[in-house]
Amino acid sequence: MSPRCTLVVGAPVHRAASPLGATRGSQRAIRGTSLARNPRGASVRVQGGRHSRTSAESHPIVYAITERPKHIAQTAGFPDYHREFKKRIEEMPDGELRQALLTIAKGGGAELEHGSGIYHLGYHSPHTFGASPYLIVRPEGGNVMVDCPSFRPALGDAIAQLGGVRWIFLTHTDDMDGHDDWAKYFKDYGCQRILHEADVRQGWNRHQQRTWECEVHLGATRQKLAPEAAWANGPGPVWLLDGDPELQLQHVPGHSSGSVALMYGSKAVFTGDHIMLRKRLGKAFREQPMRMGFSPRYARNAQEQVESVRALAQVGPDFEYLLPGHGRPFRFNPGEFSPMLKDAAALMDAVLDDGYSDMWEYLDTQGQPS
Repeated sequence: MSPRCTLVVGAPVHRAASPLGATRGSQRAIRGTSLARNPRGASVRVQGGRHSRTSAESHPIVYAITERPKHIAQTAGFPDYHREFKKRIEEMPDGELRQALLTIAKGGGAELEHGSGIYHLGYHSPHTFGASPYLIVRPEGGNVMVDCPSFRPALGDAIAQLGGVRWIFLTHTDDMDGHDDWAKYFKDYGCQRILHEADVRQGWNRHQQRTWECEVHLGATRQKLAPEAAWANGPGPVWLLDGDPELQLQHVPGHSSGSVALMYGSKAVFTGDHIMLRKRLGKAFREQPMRMGFSPRYARNAQEQVESVRALAQVGPDFEYLLPGHGRPFRFNPGEFSPMLKDAAALMDAVLDDGYSDMWEYLDTQGQPS
């Protein structure tokens, strides 16, 4: 039987009104009894068996279920790529390029697949919550770093062997720590940083990260961009990085006001914290299917994020890879990209509408595997 994906929440999807009759949006009544705290300090307080949220960042973690053969869901895991990458390096003749690739491998990085030109850089920084940084190597137009690894000169030297960095694309402010060091390191390549104007002005860590120092503000309303950066003007929601149709940027607000996804041709979509793939932790759940979705408890506006997932599902072409800032990379089968994202949005909508504090609890009440 061919691999397929489905929304596994029962048929039809139940959308009961929230216990307090709350409408869609940032205010929803939430069932549950625990106290949660996220990295930004927002908490959920227990009152009479229900959560009353003190922030719009306290929704449950929600993922759409993928009904695919286990080995396919795991083929895009970094450990597999890392083994193949190291094997290929071992077969290379000694030289500067081999040493550069060894440096990337040492930090847990690897090329996505041989010849793709897409590298997971490794060297995850604790100051970006361990986010996954990437590098797109292009023969023309300059290389693109997607979010930031921990700054290390040895890694910088390795990236220089691959052509340096012309652009540092920042999906949002969470994953930009070290951007100033990387920009200085690659200044001779004309390196410029790209961040959405909304996160420049509203990012929760904007003062710590000095977001205003980024050279290109997507959707700029207050910044007078240089003529060569005019491509970033306008409200969007789509821009072509440096006018290149192979590098499409789409505004996907929700996790943060200025979250942006990068679509690299038909090869891959880099989503930051917008959408990802996860499994429920624990030995008892080892055989359960993986879930695609996001963590609404960390969303600035969870409902807006759901709508952004729907908008991303409408984008062509049919991408081969989803490369998130957190969670495992994922390889789609032909025709899967749009249906899987639509299913994820539908499930997240159902959980938010029913007001559960835990996605797994919601699935349990629907008689689904959790």
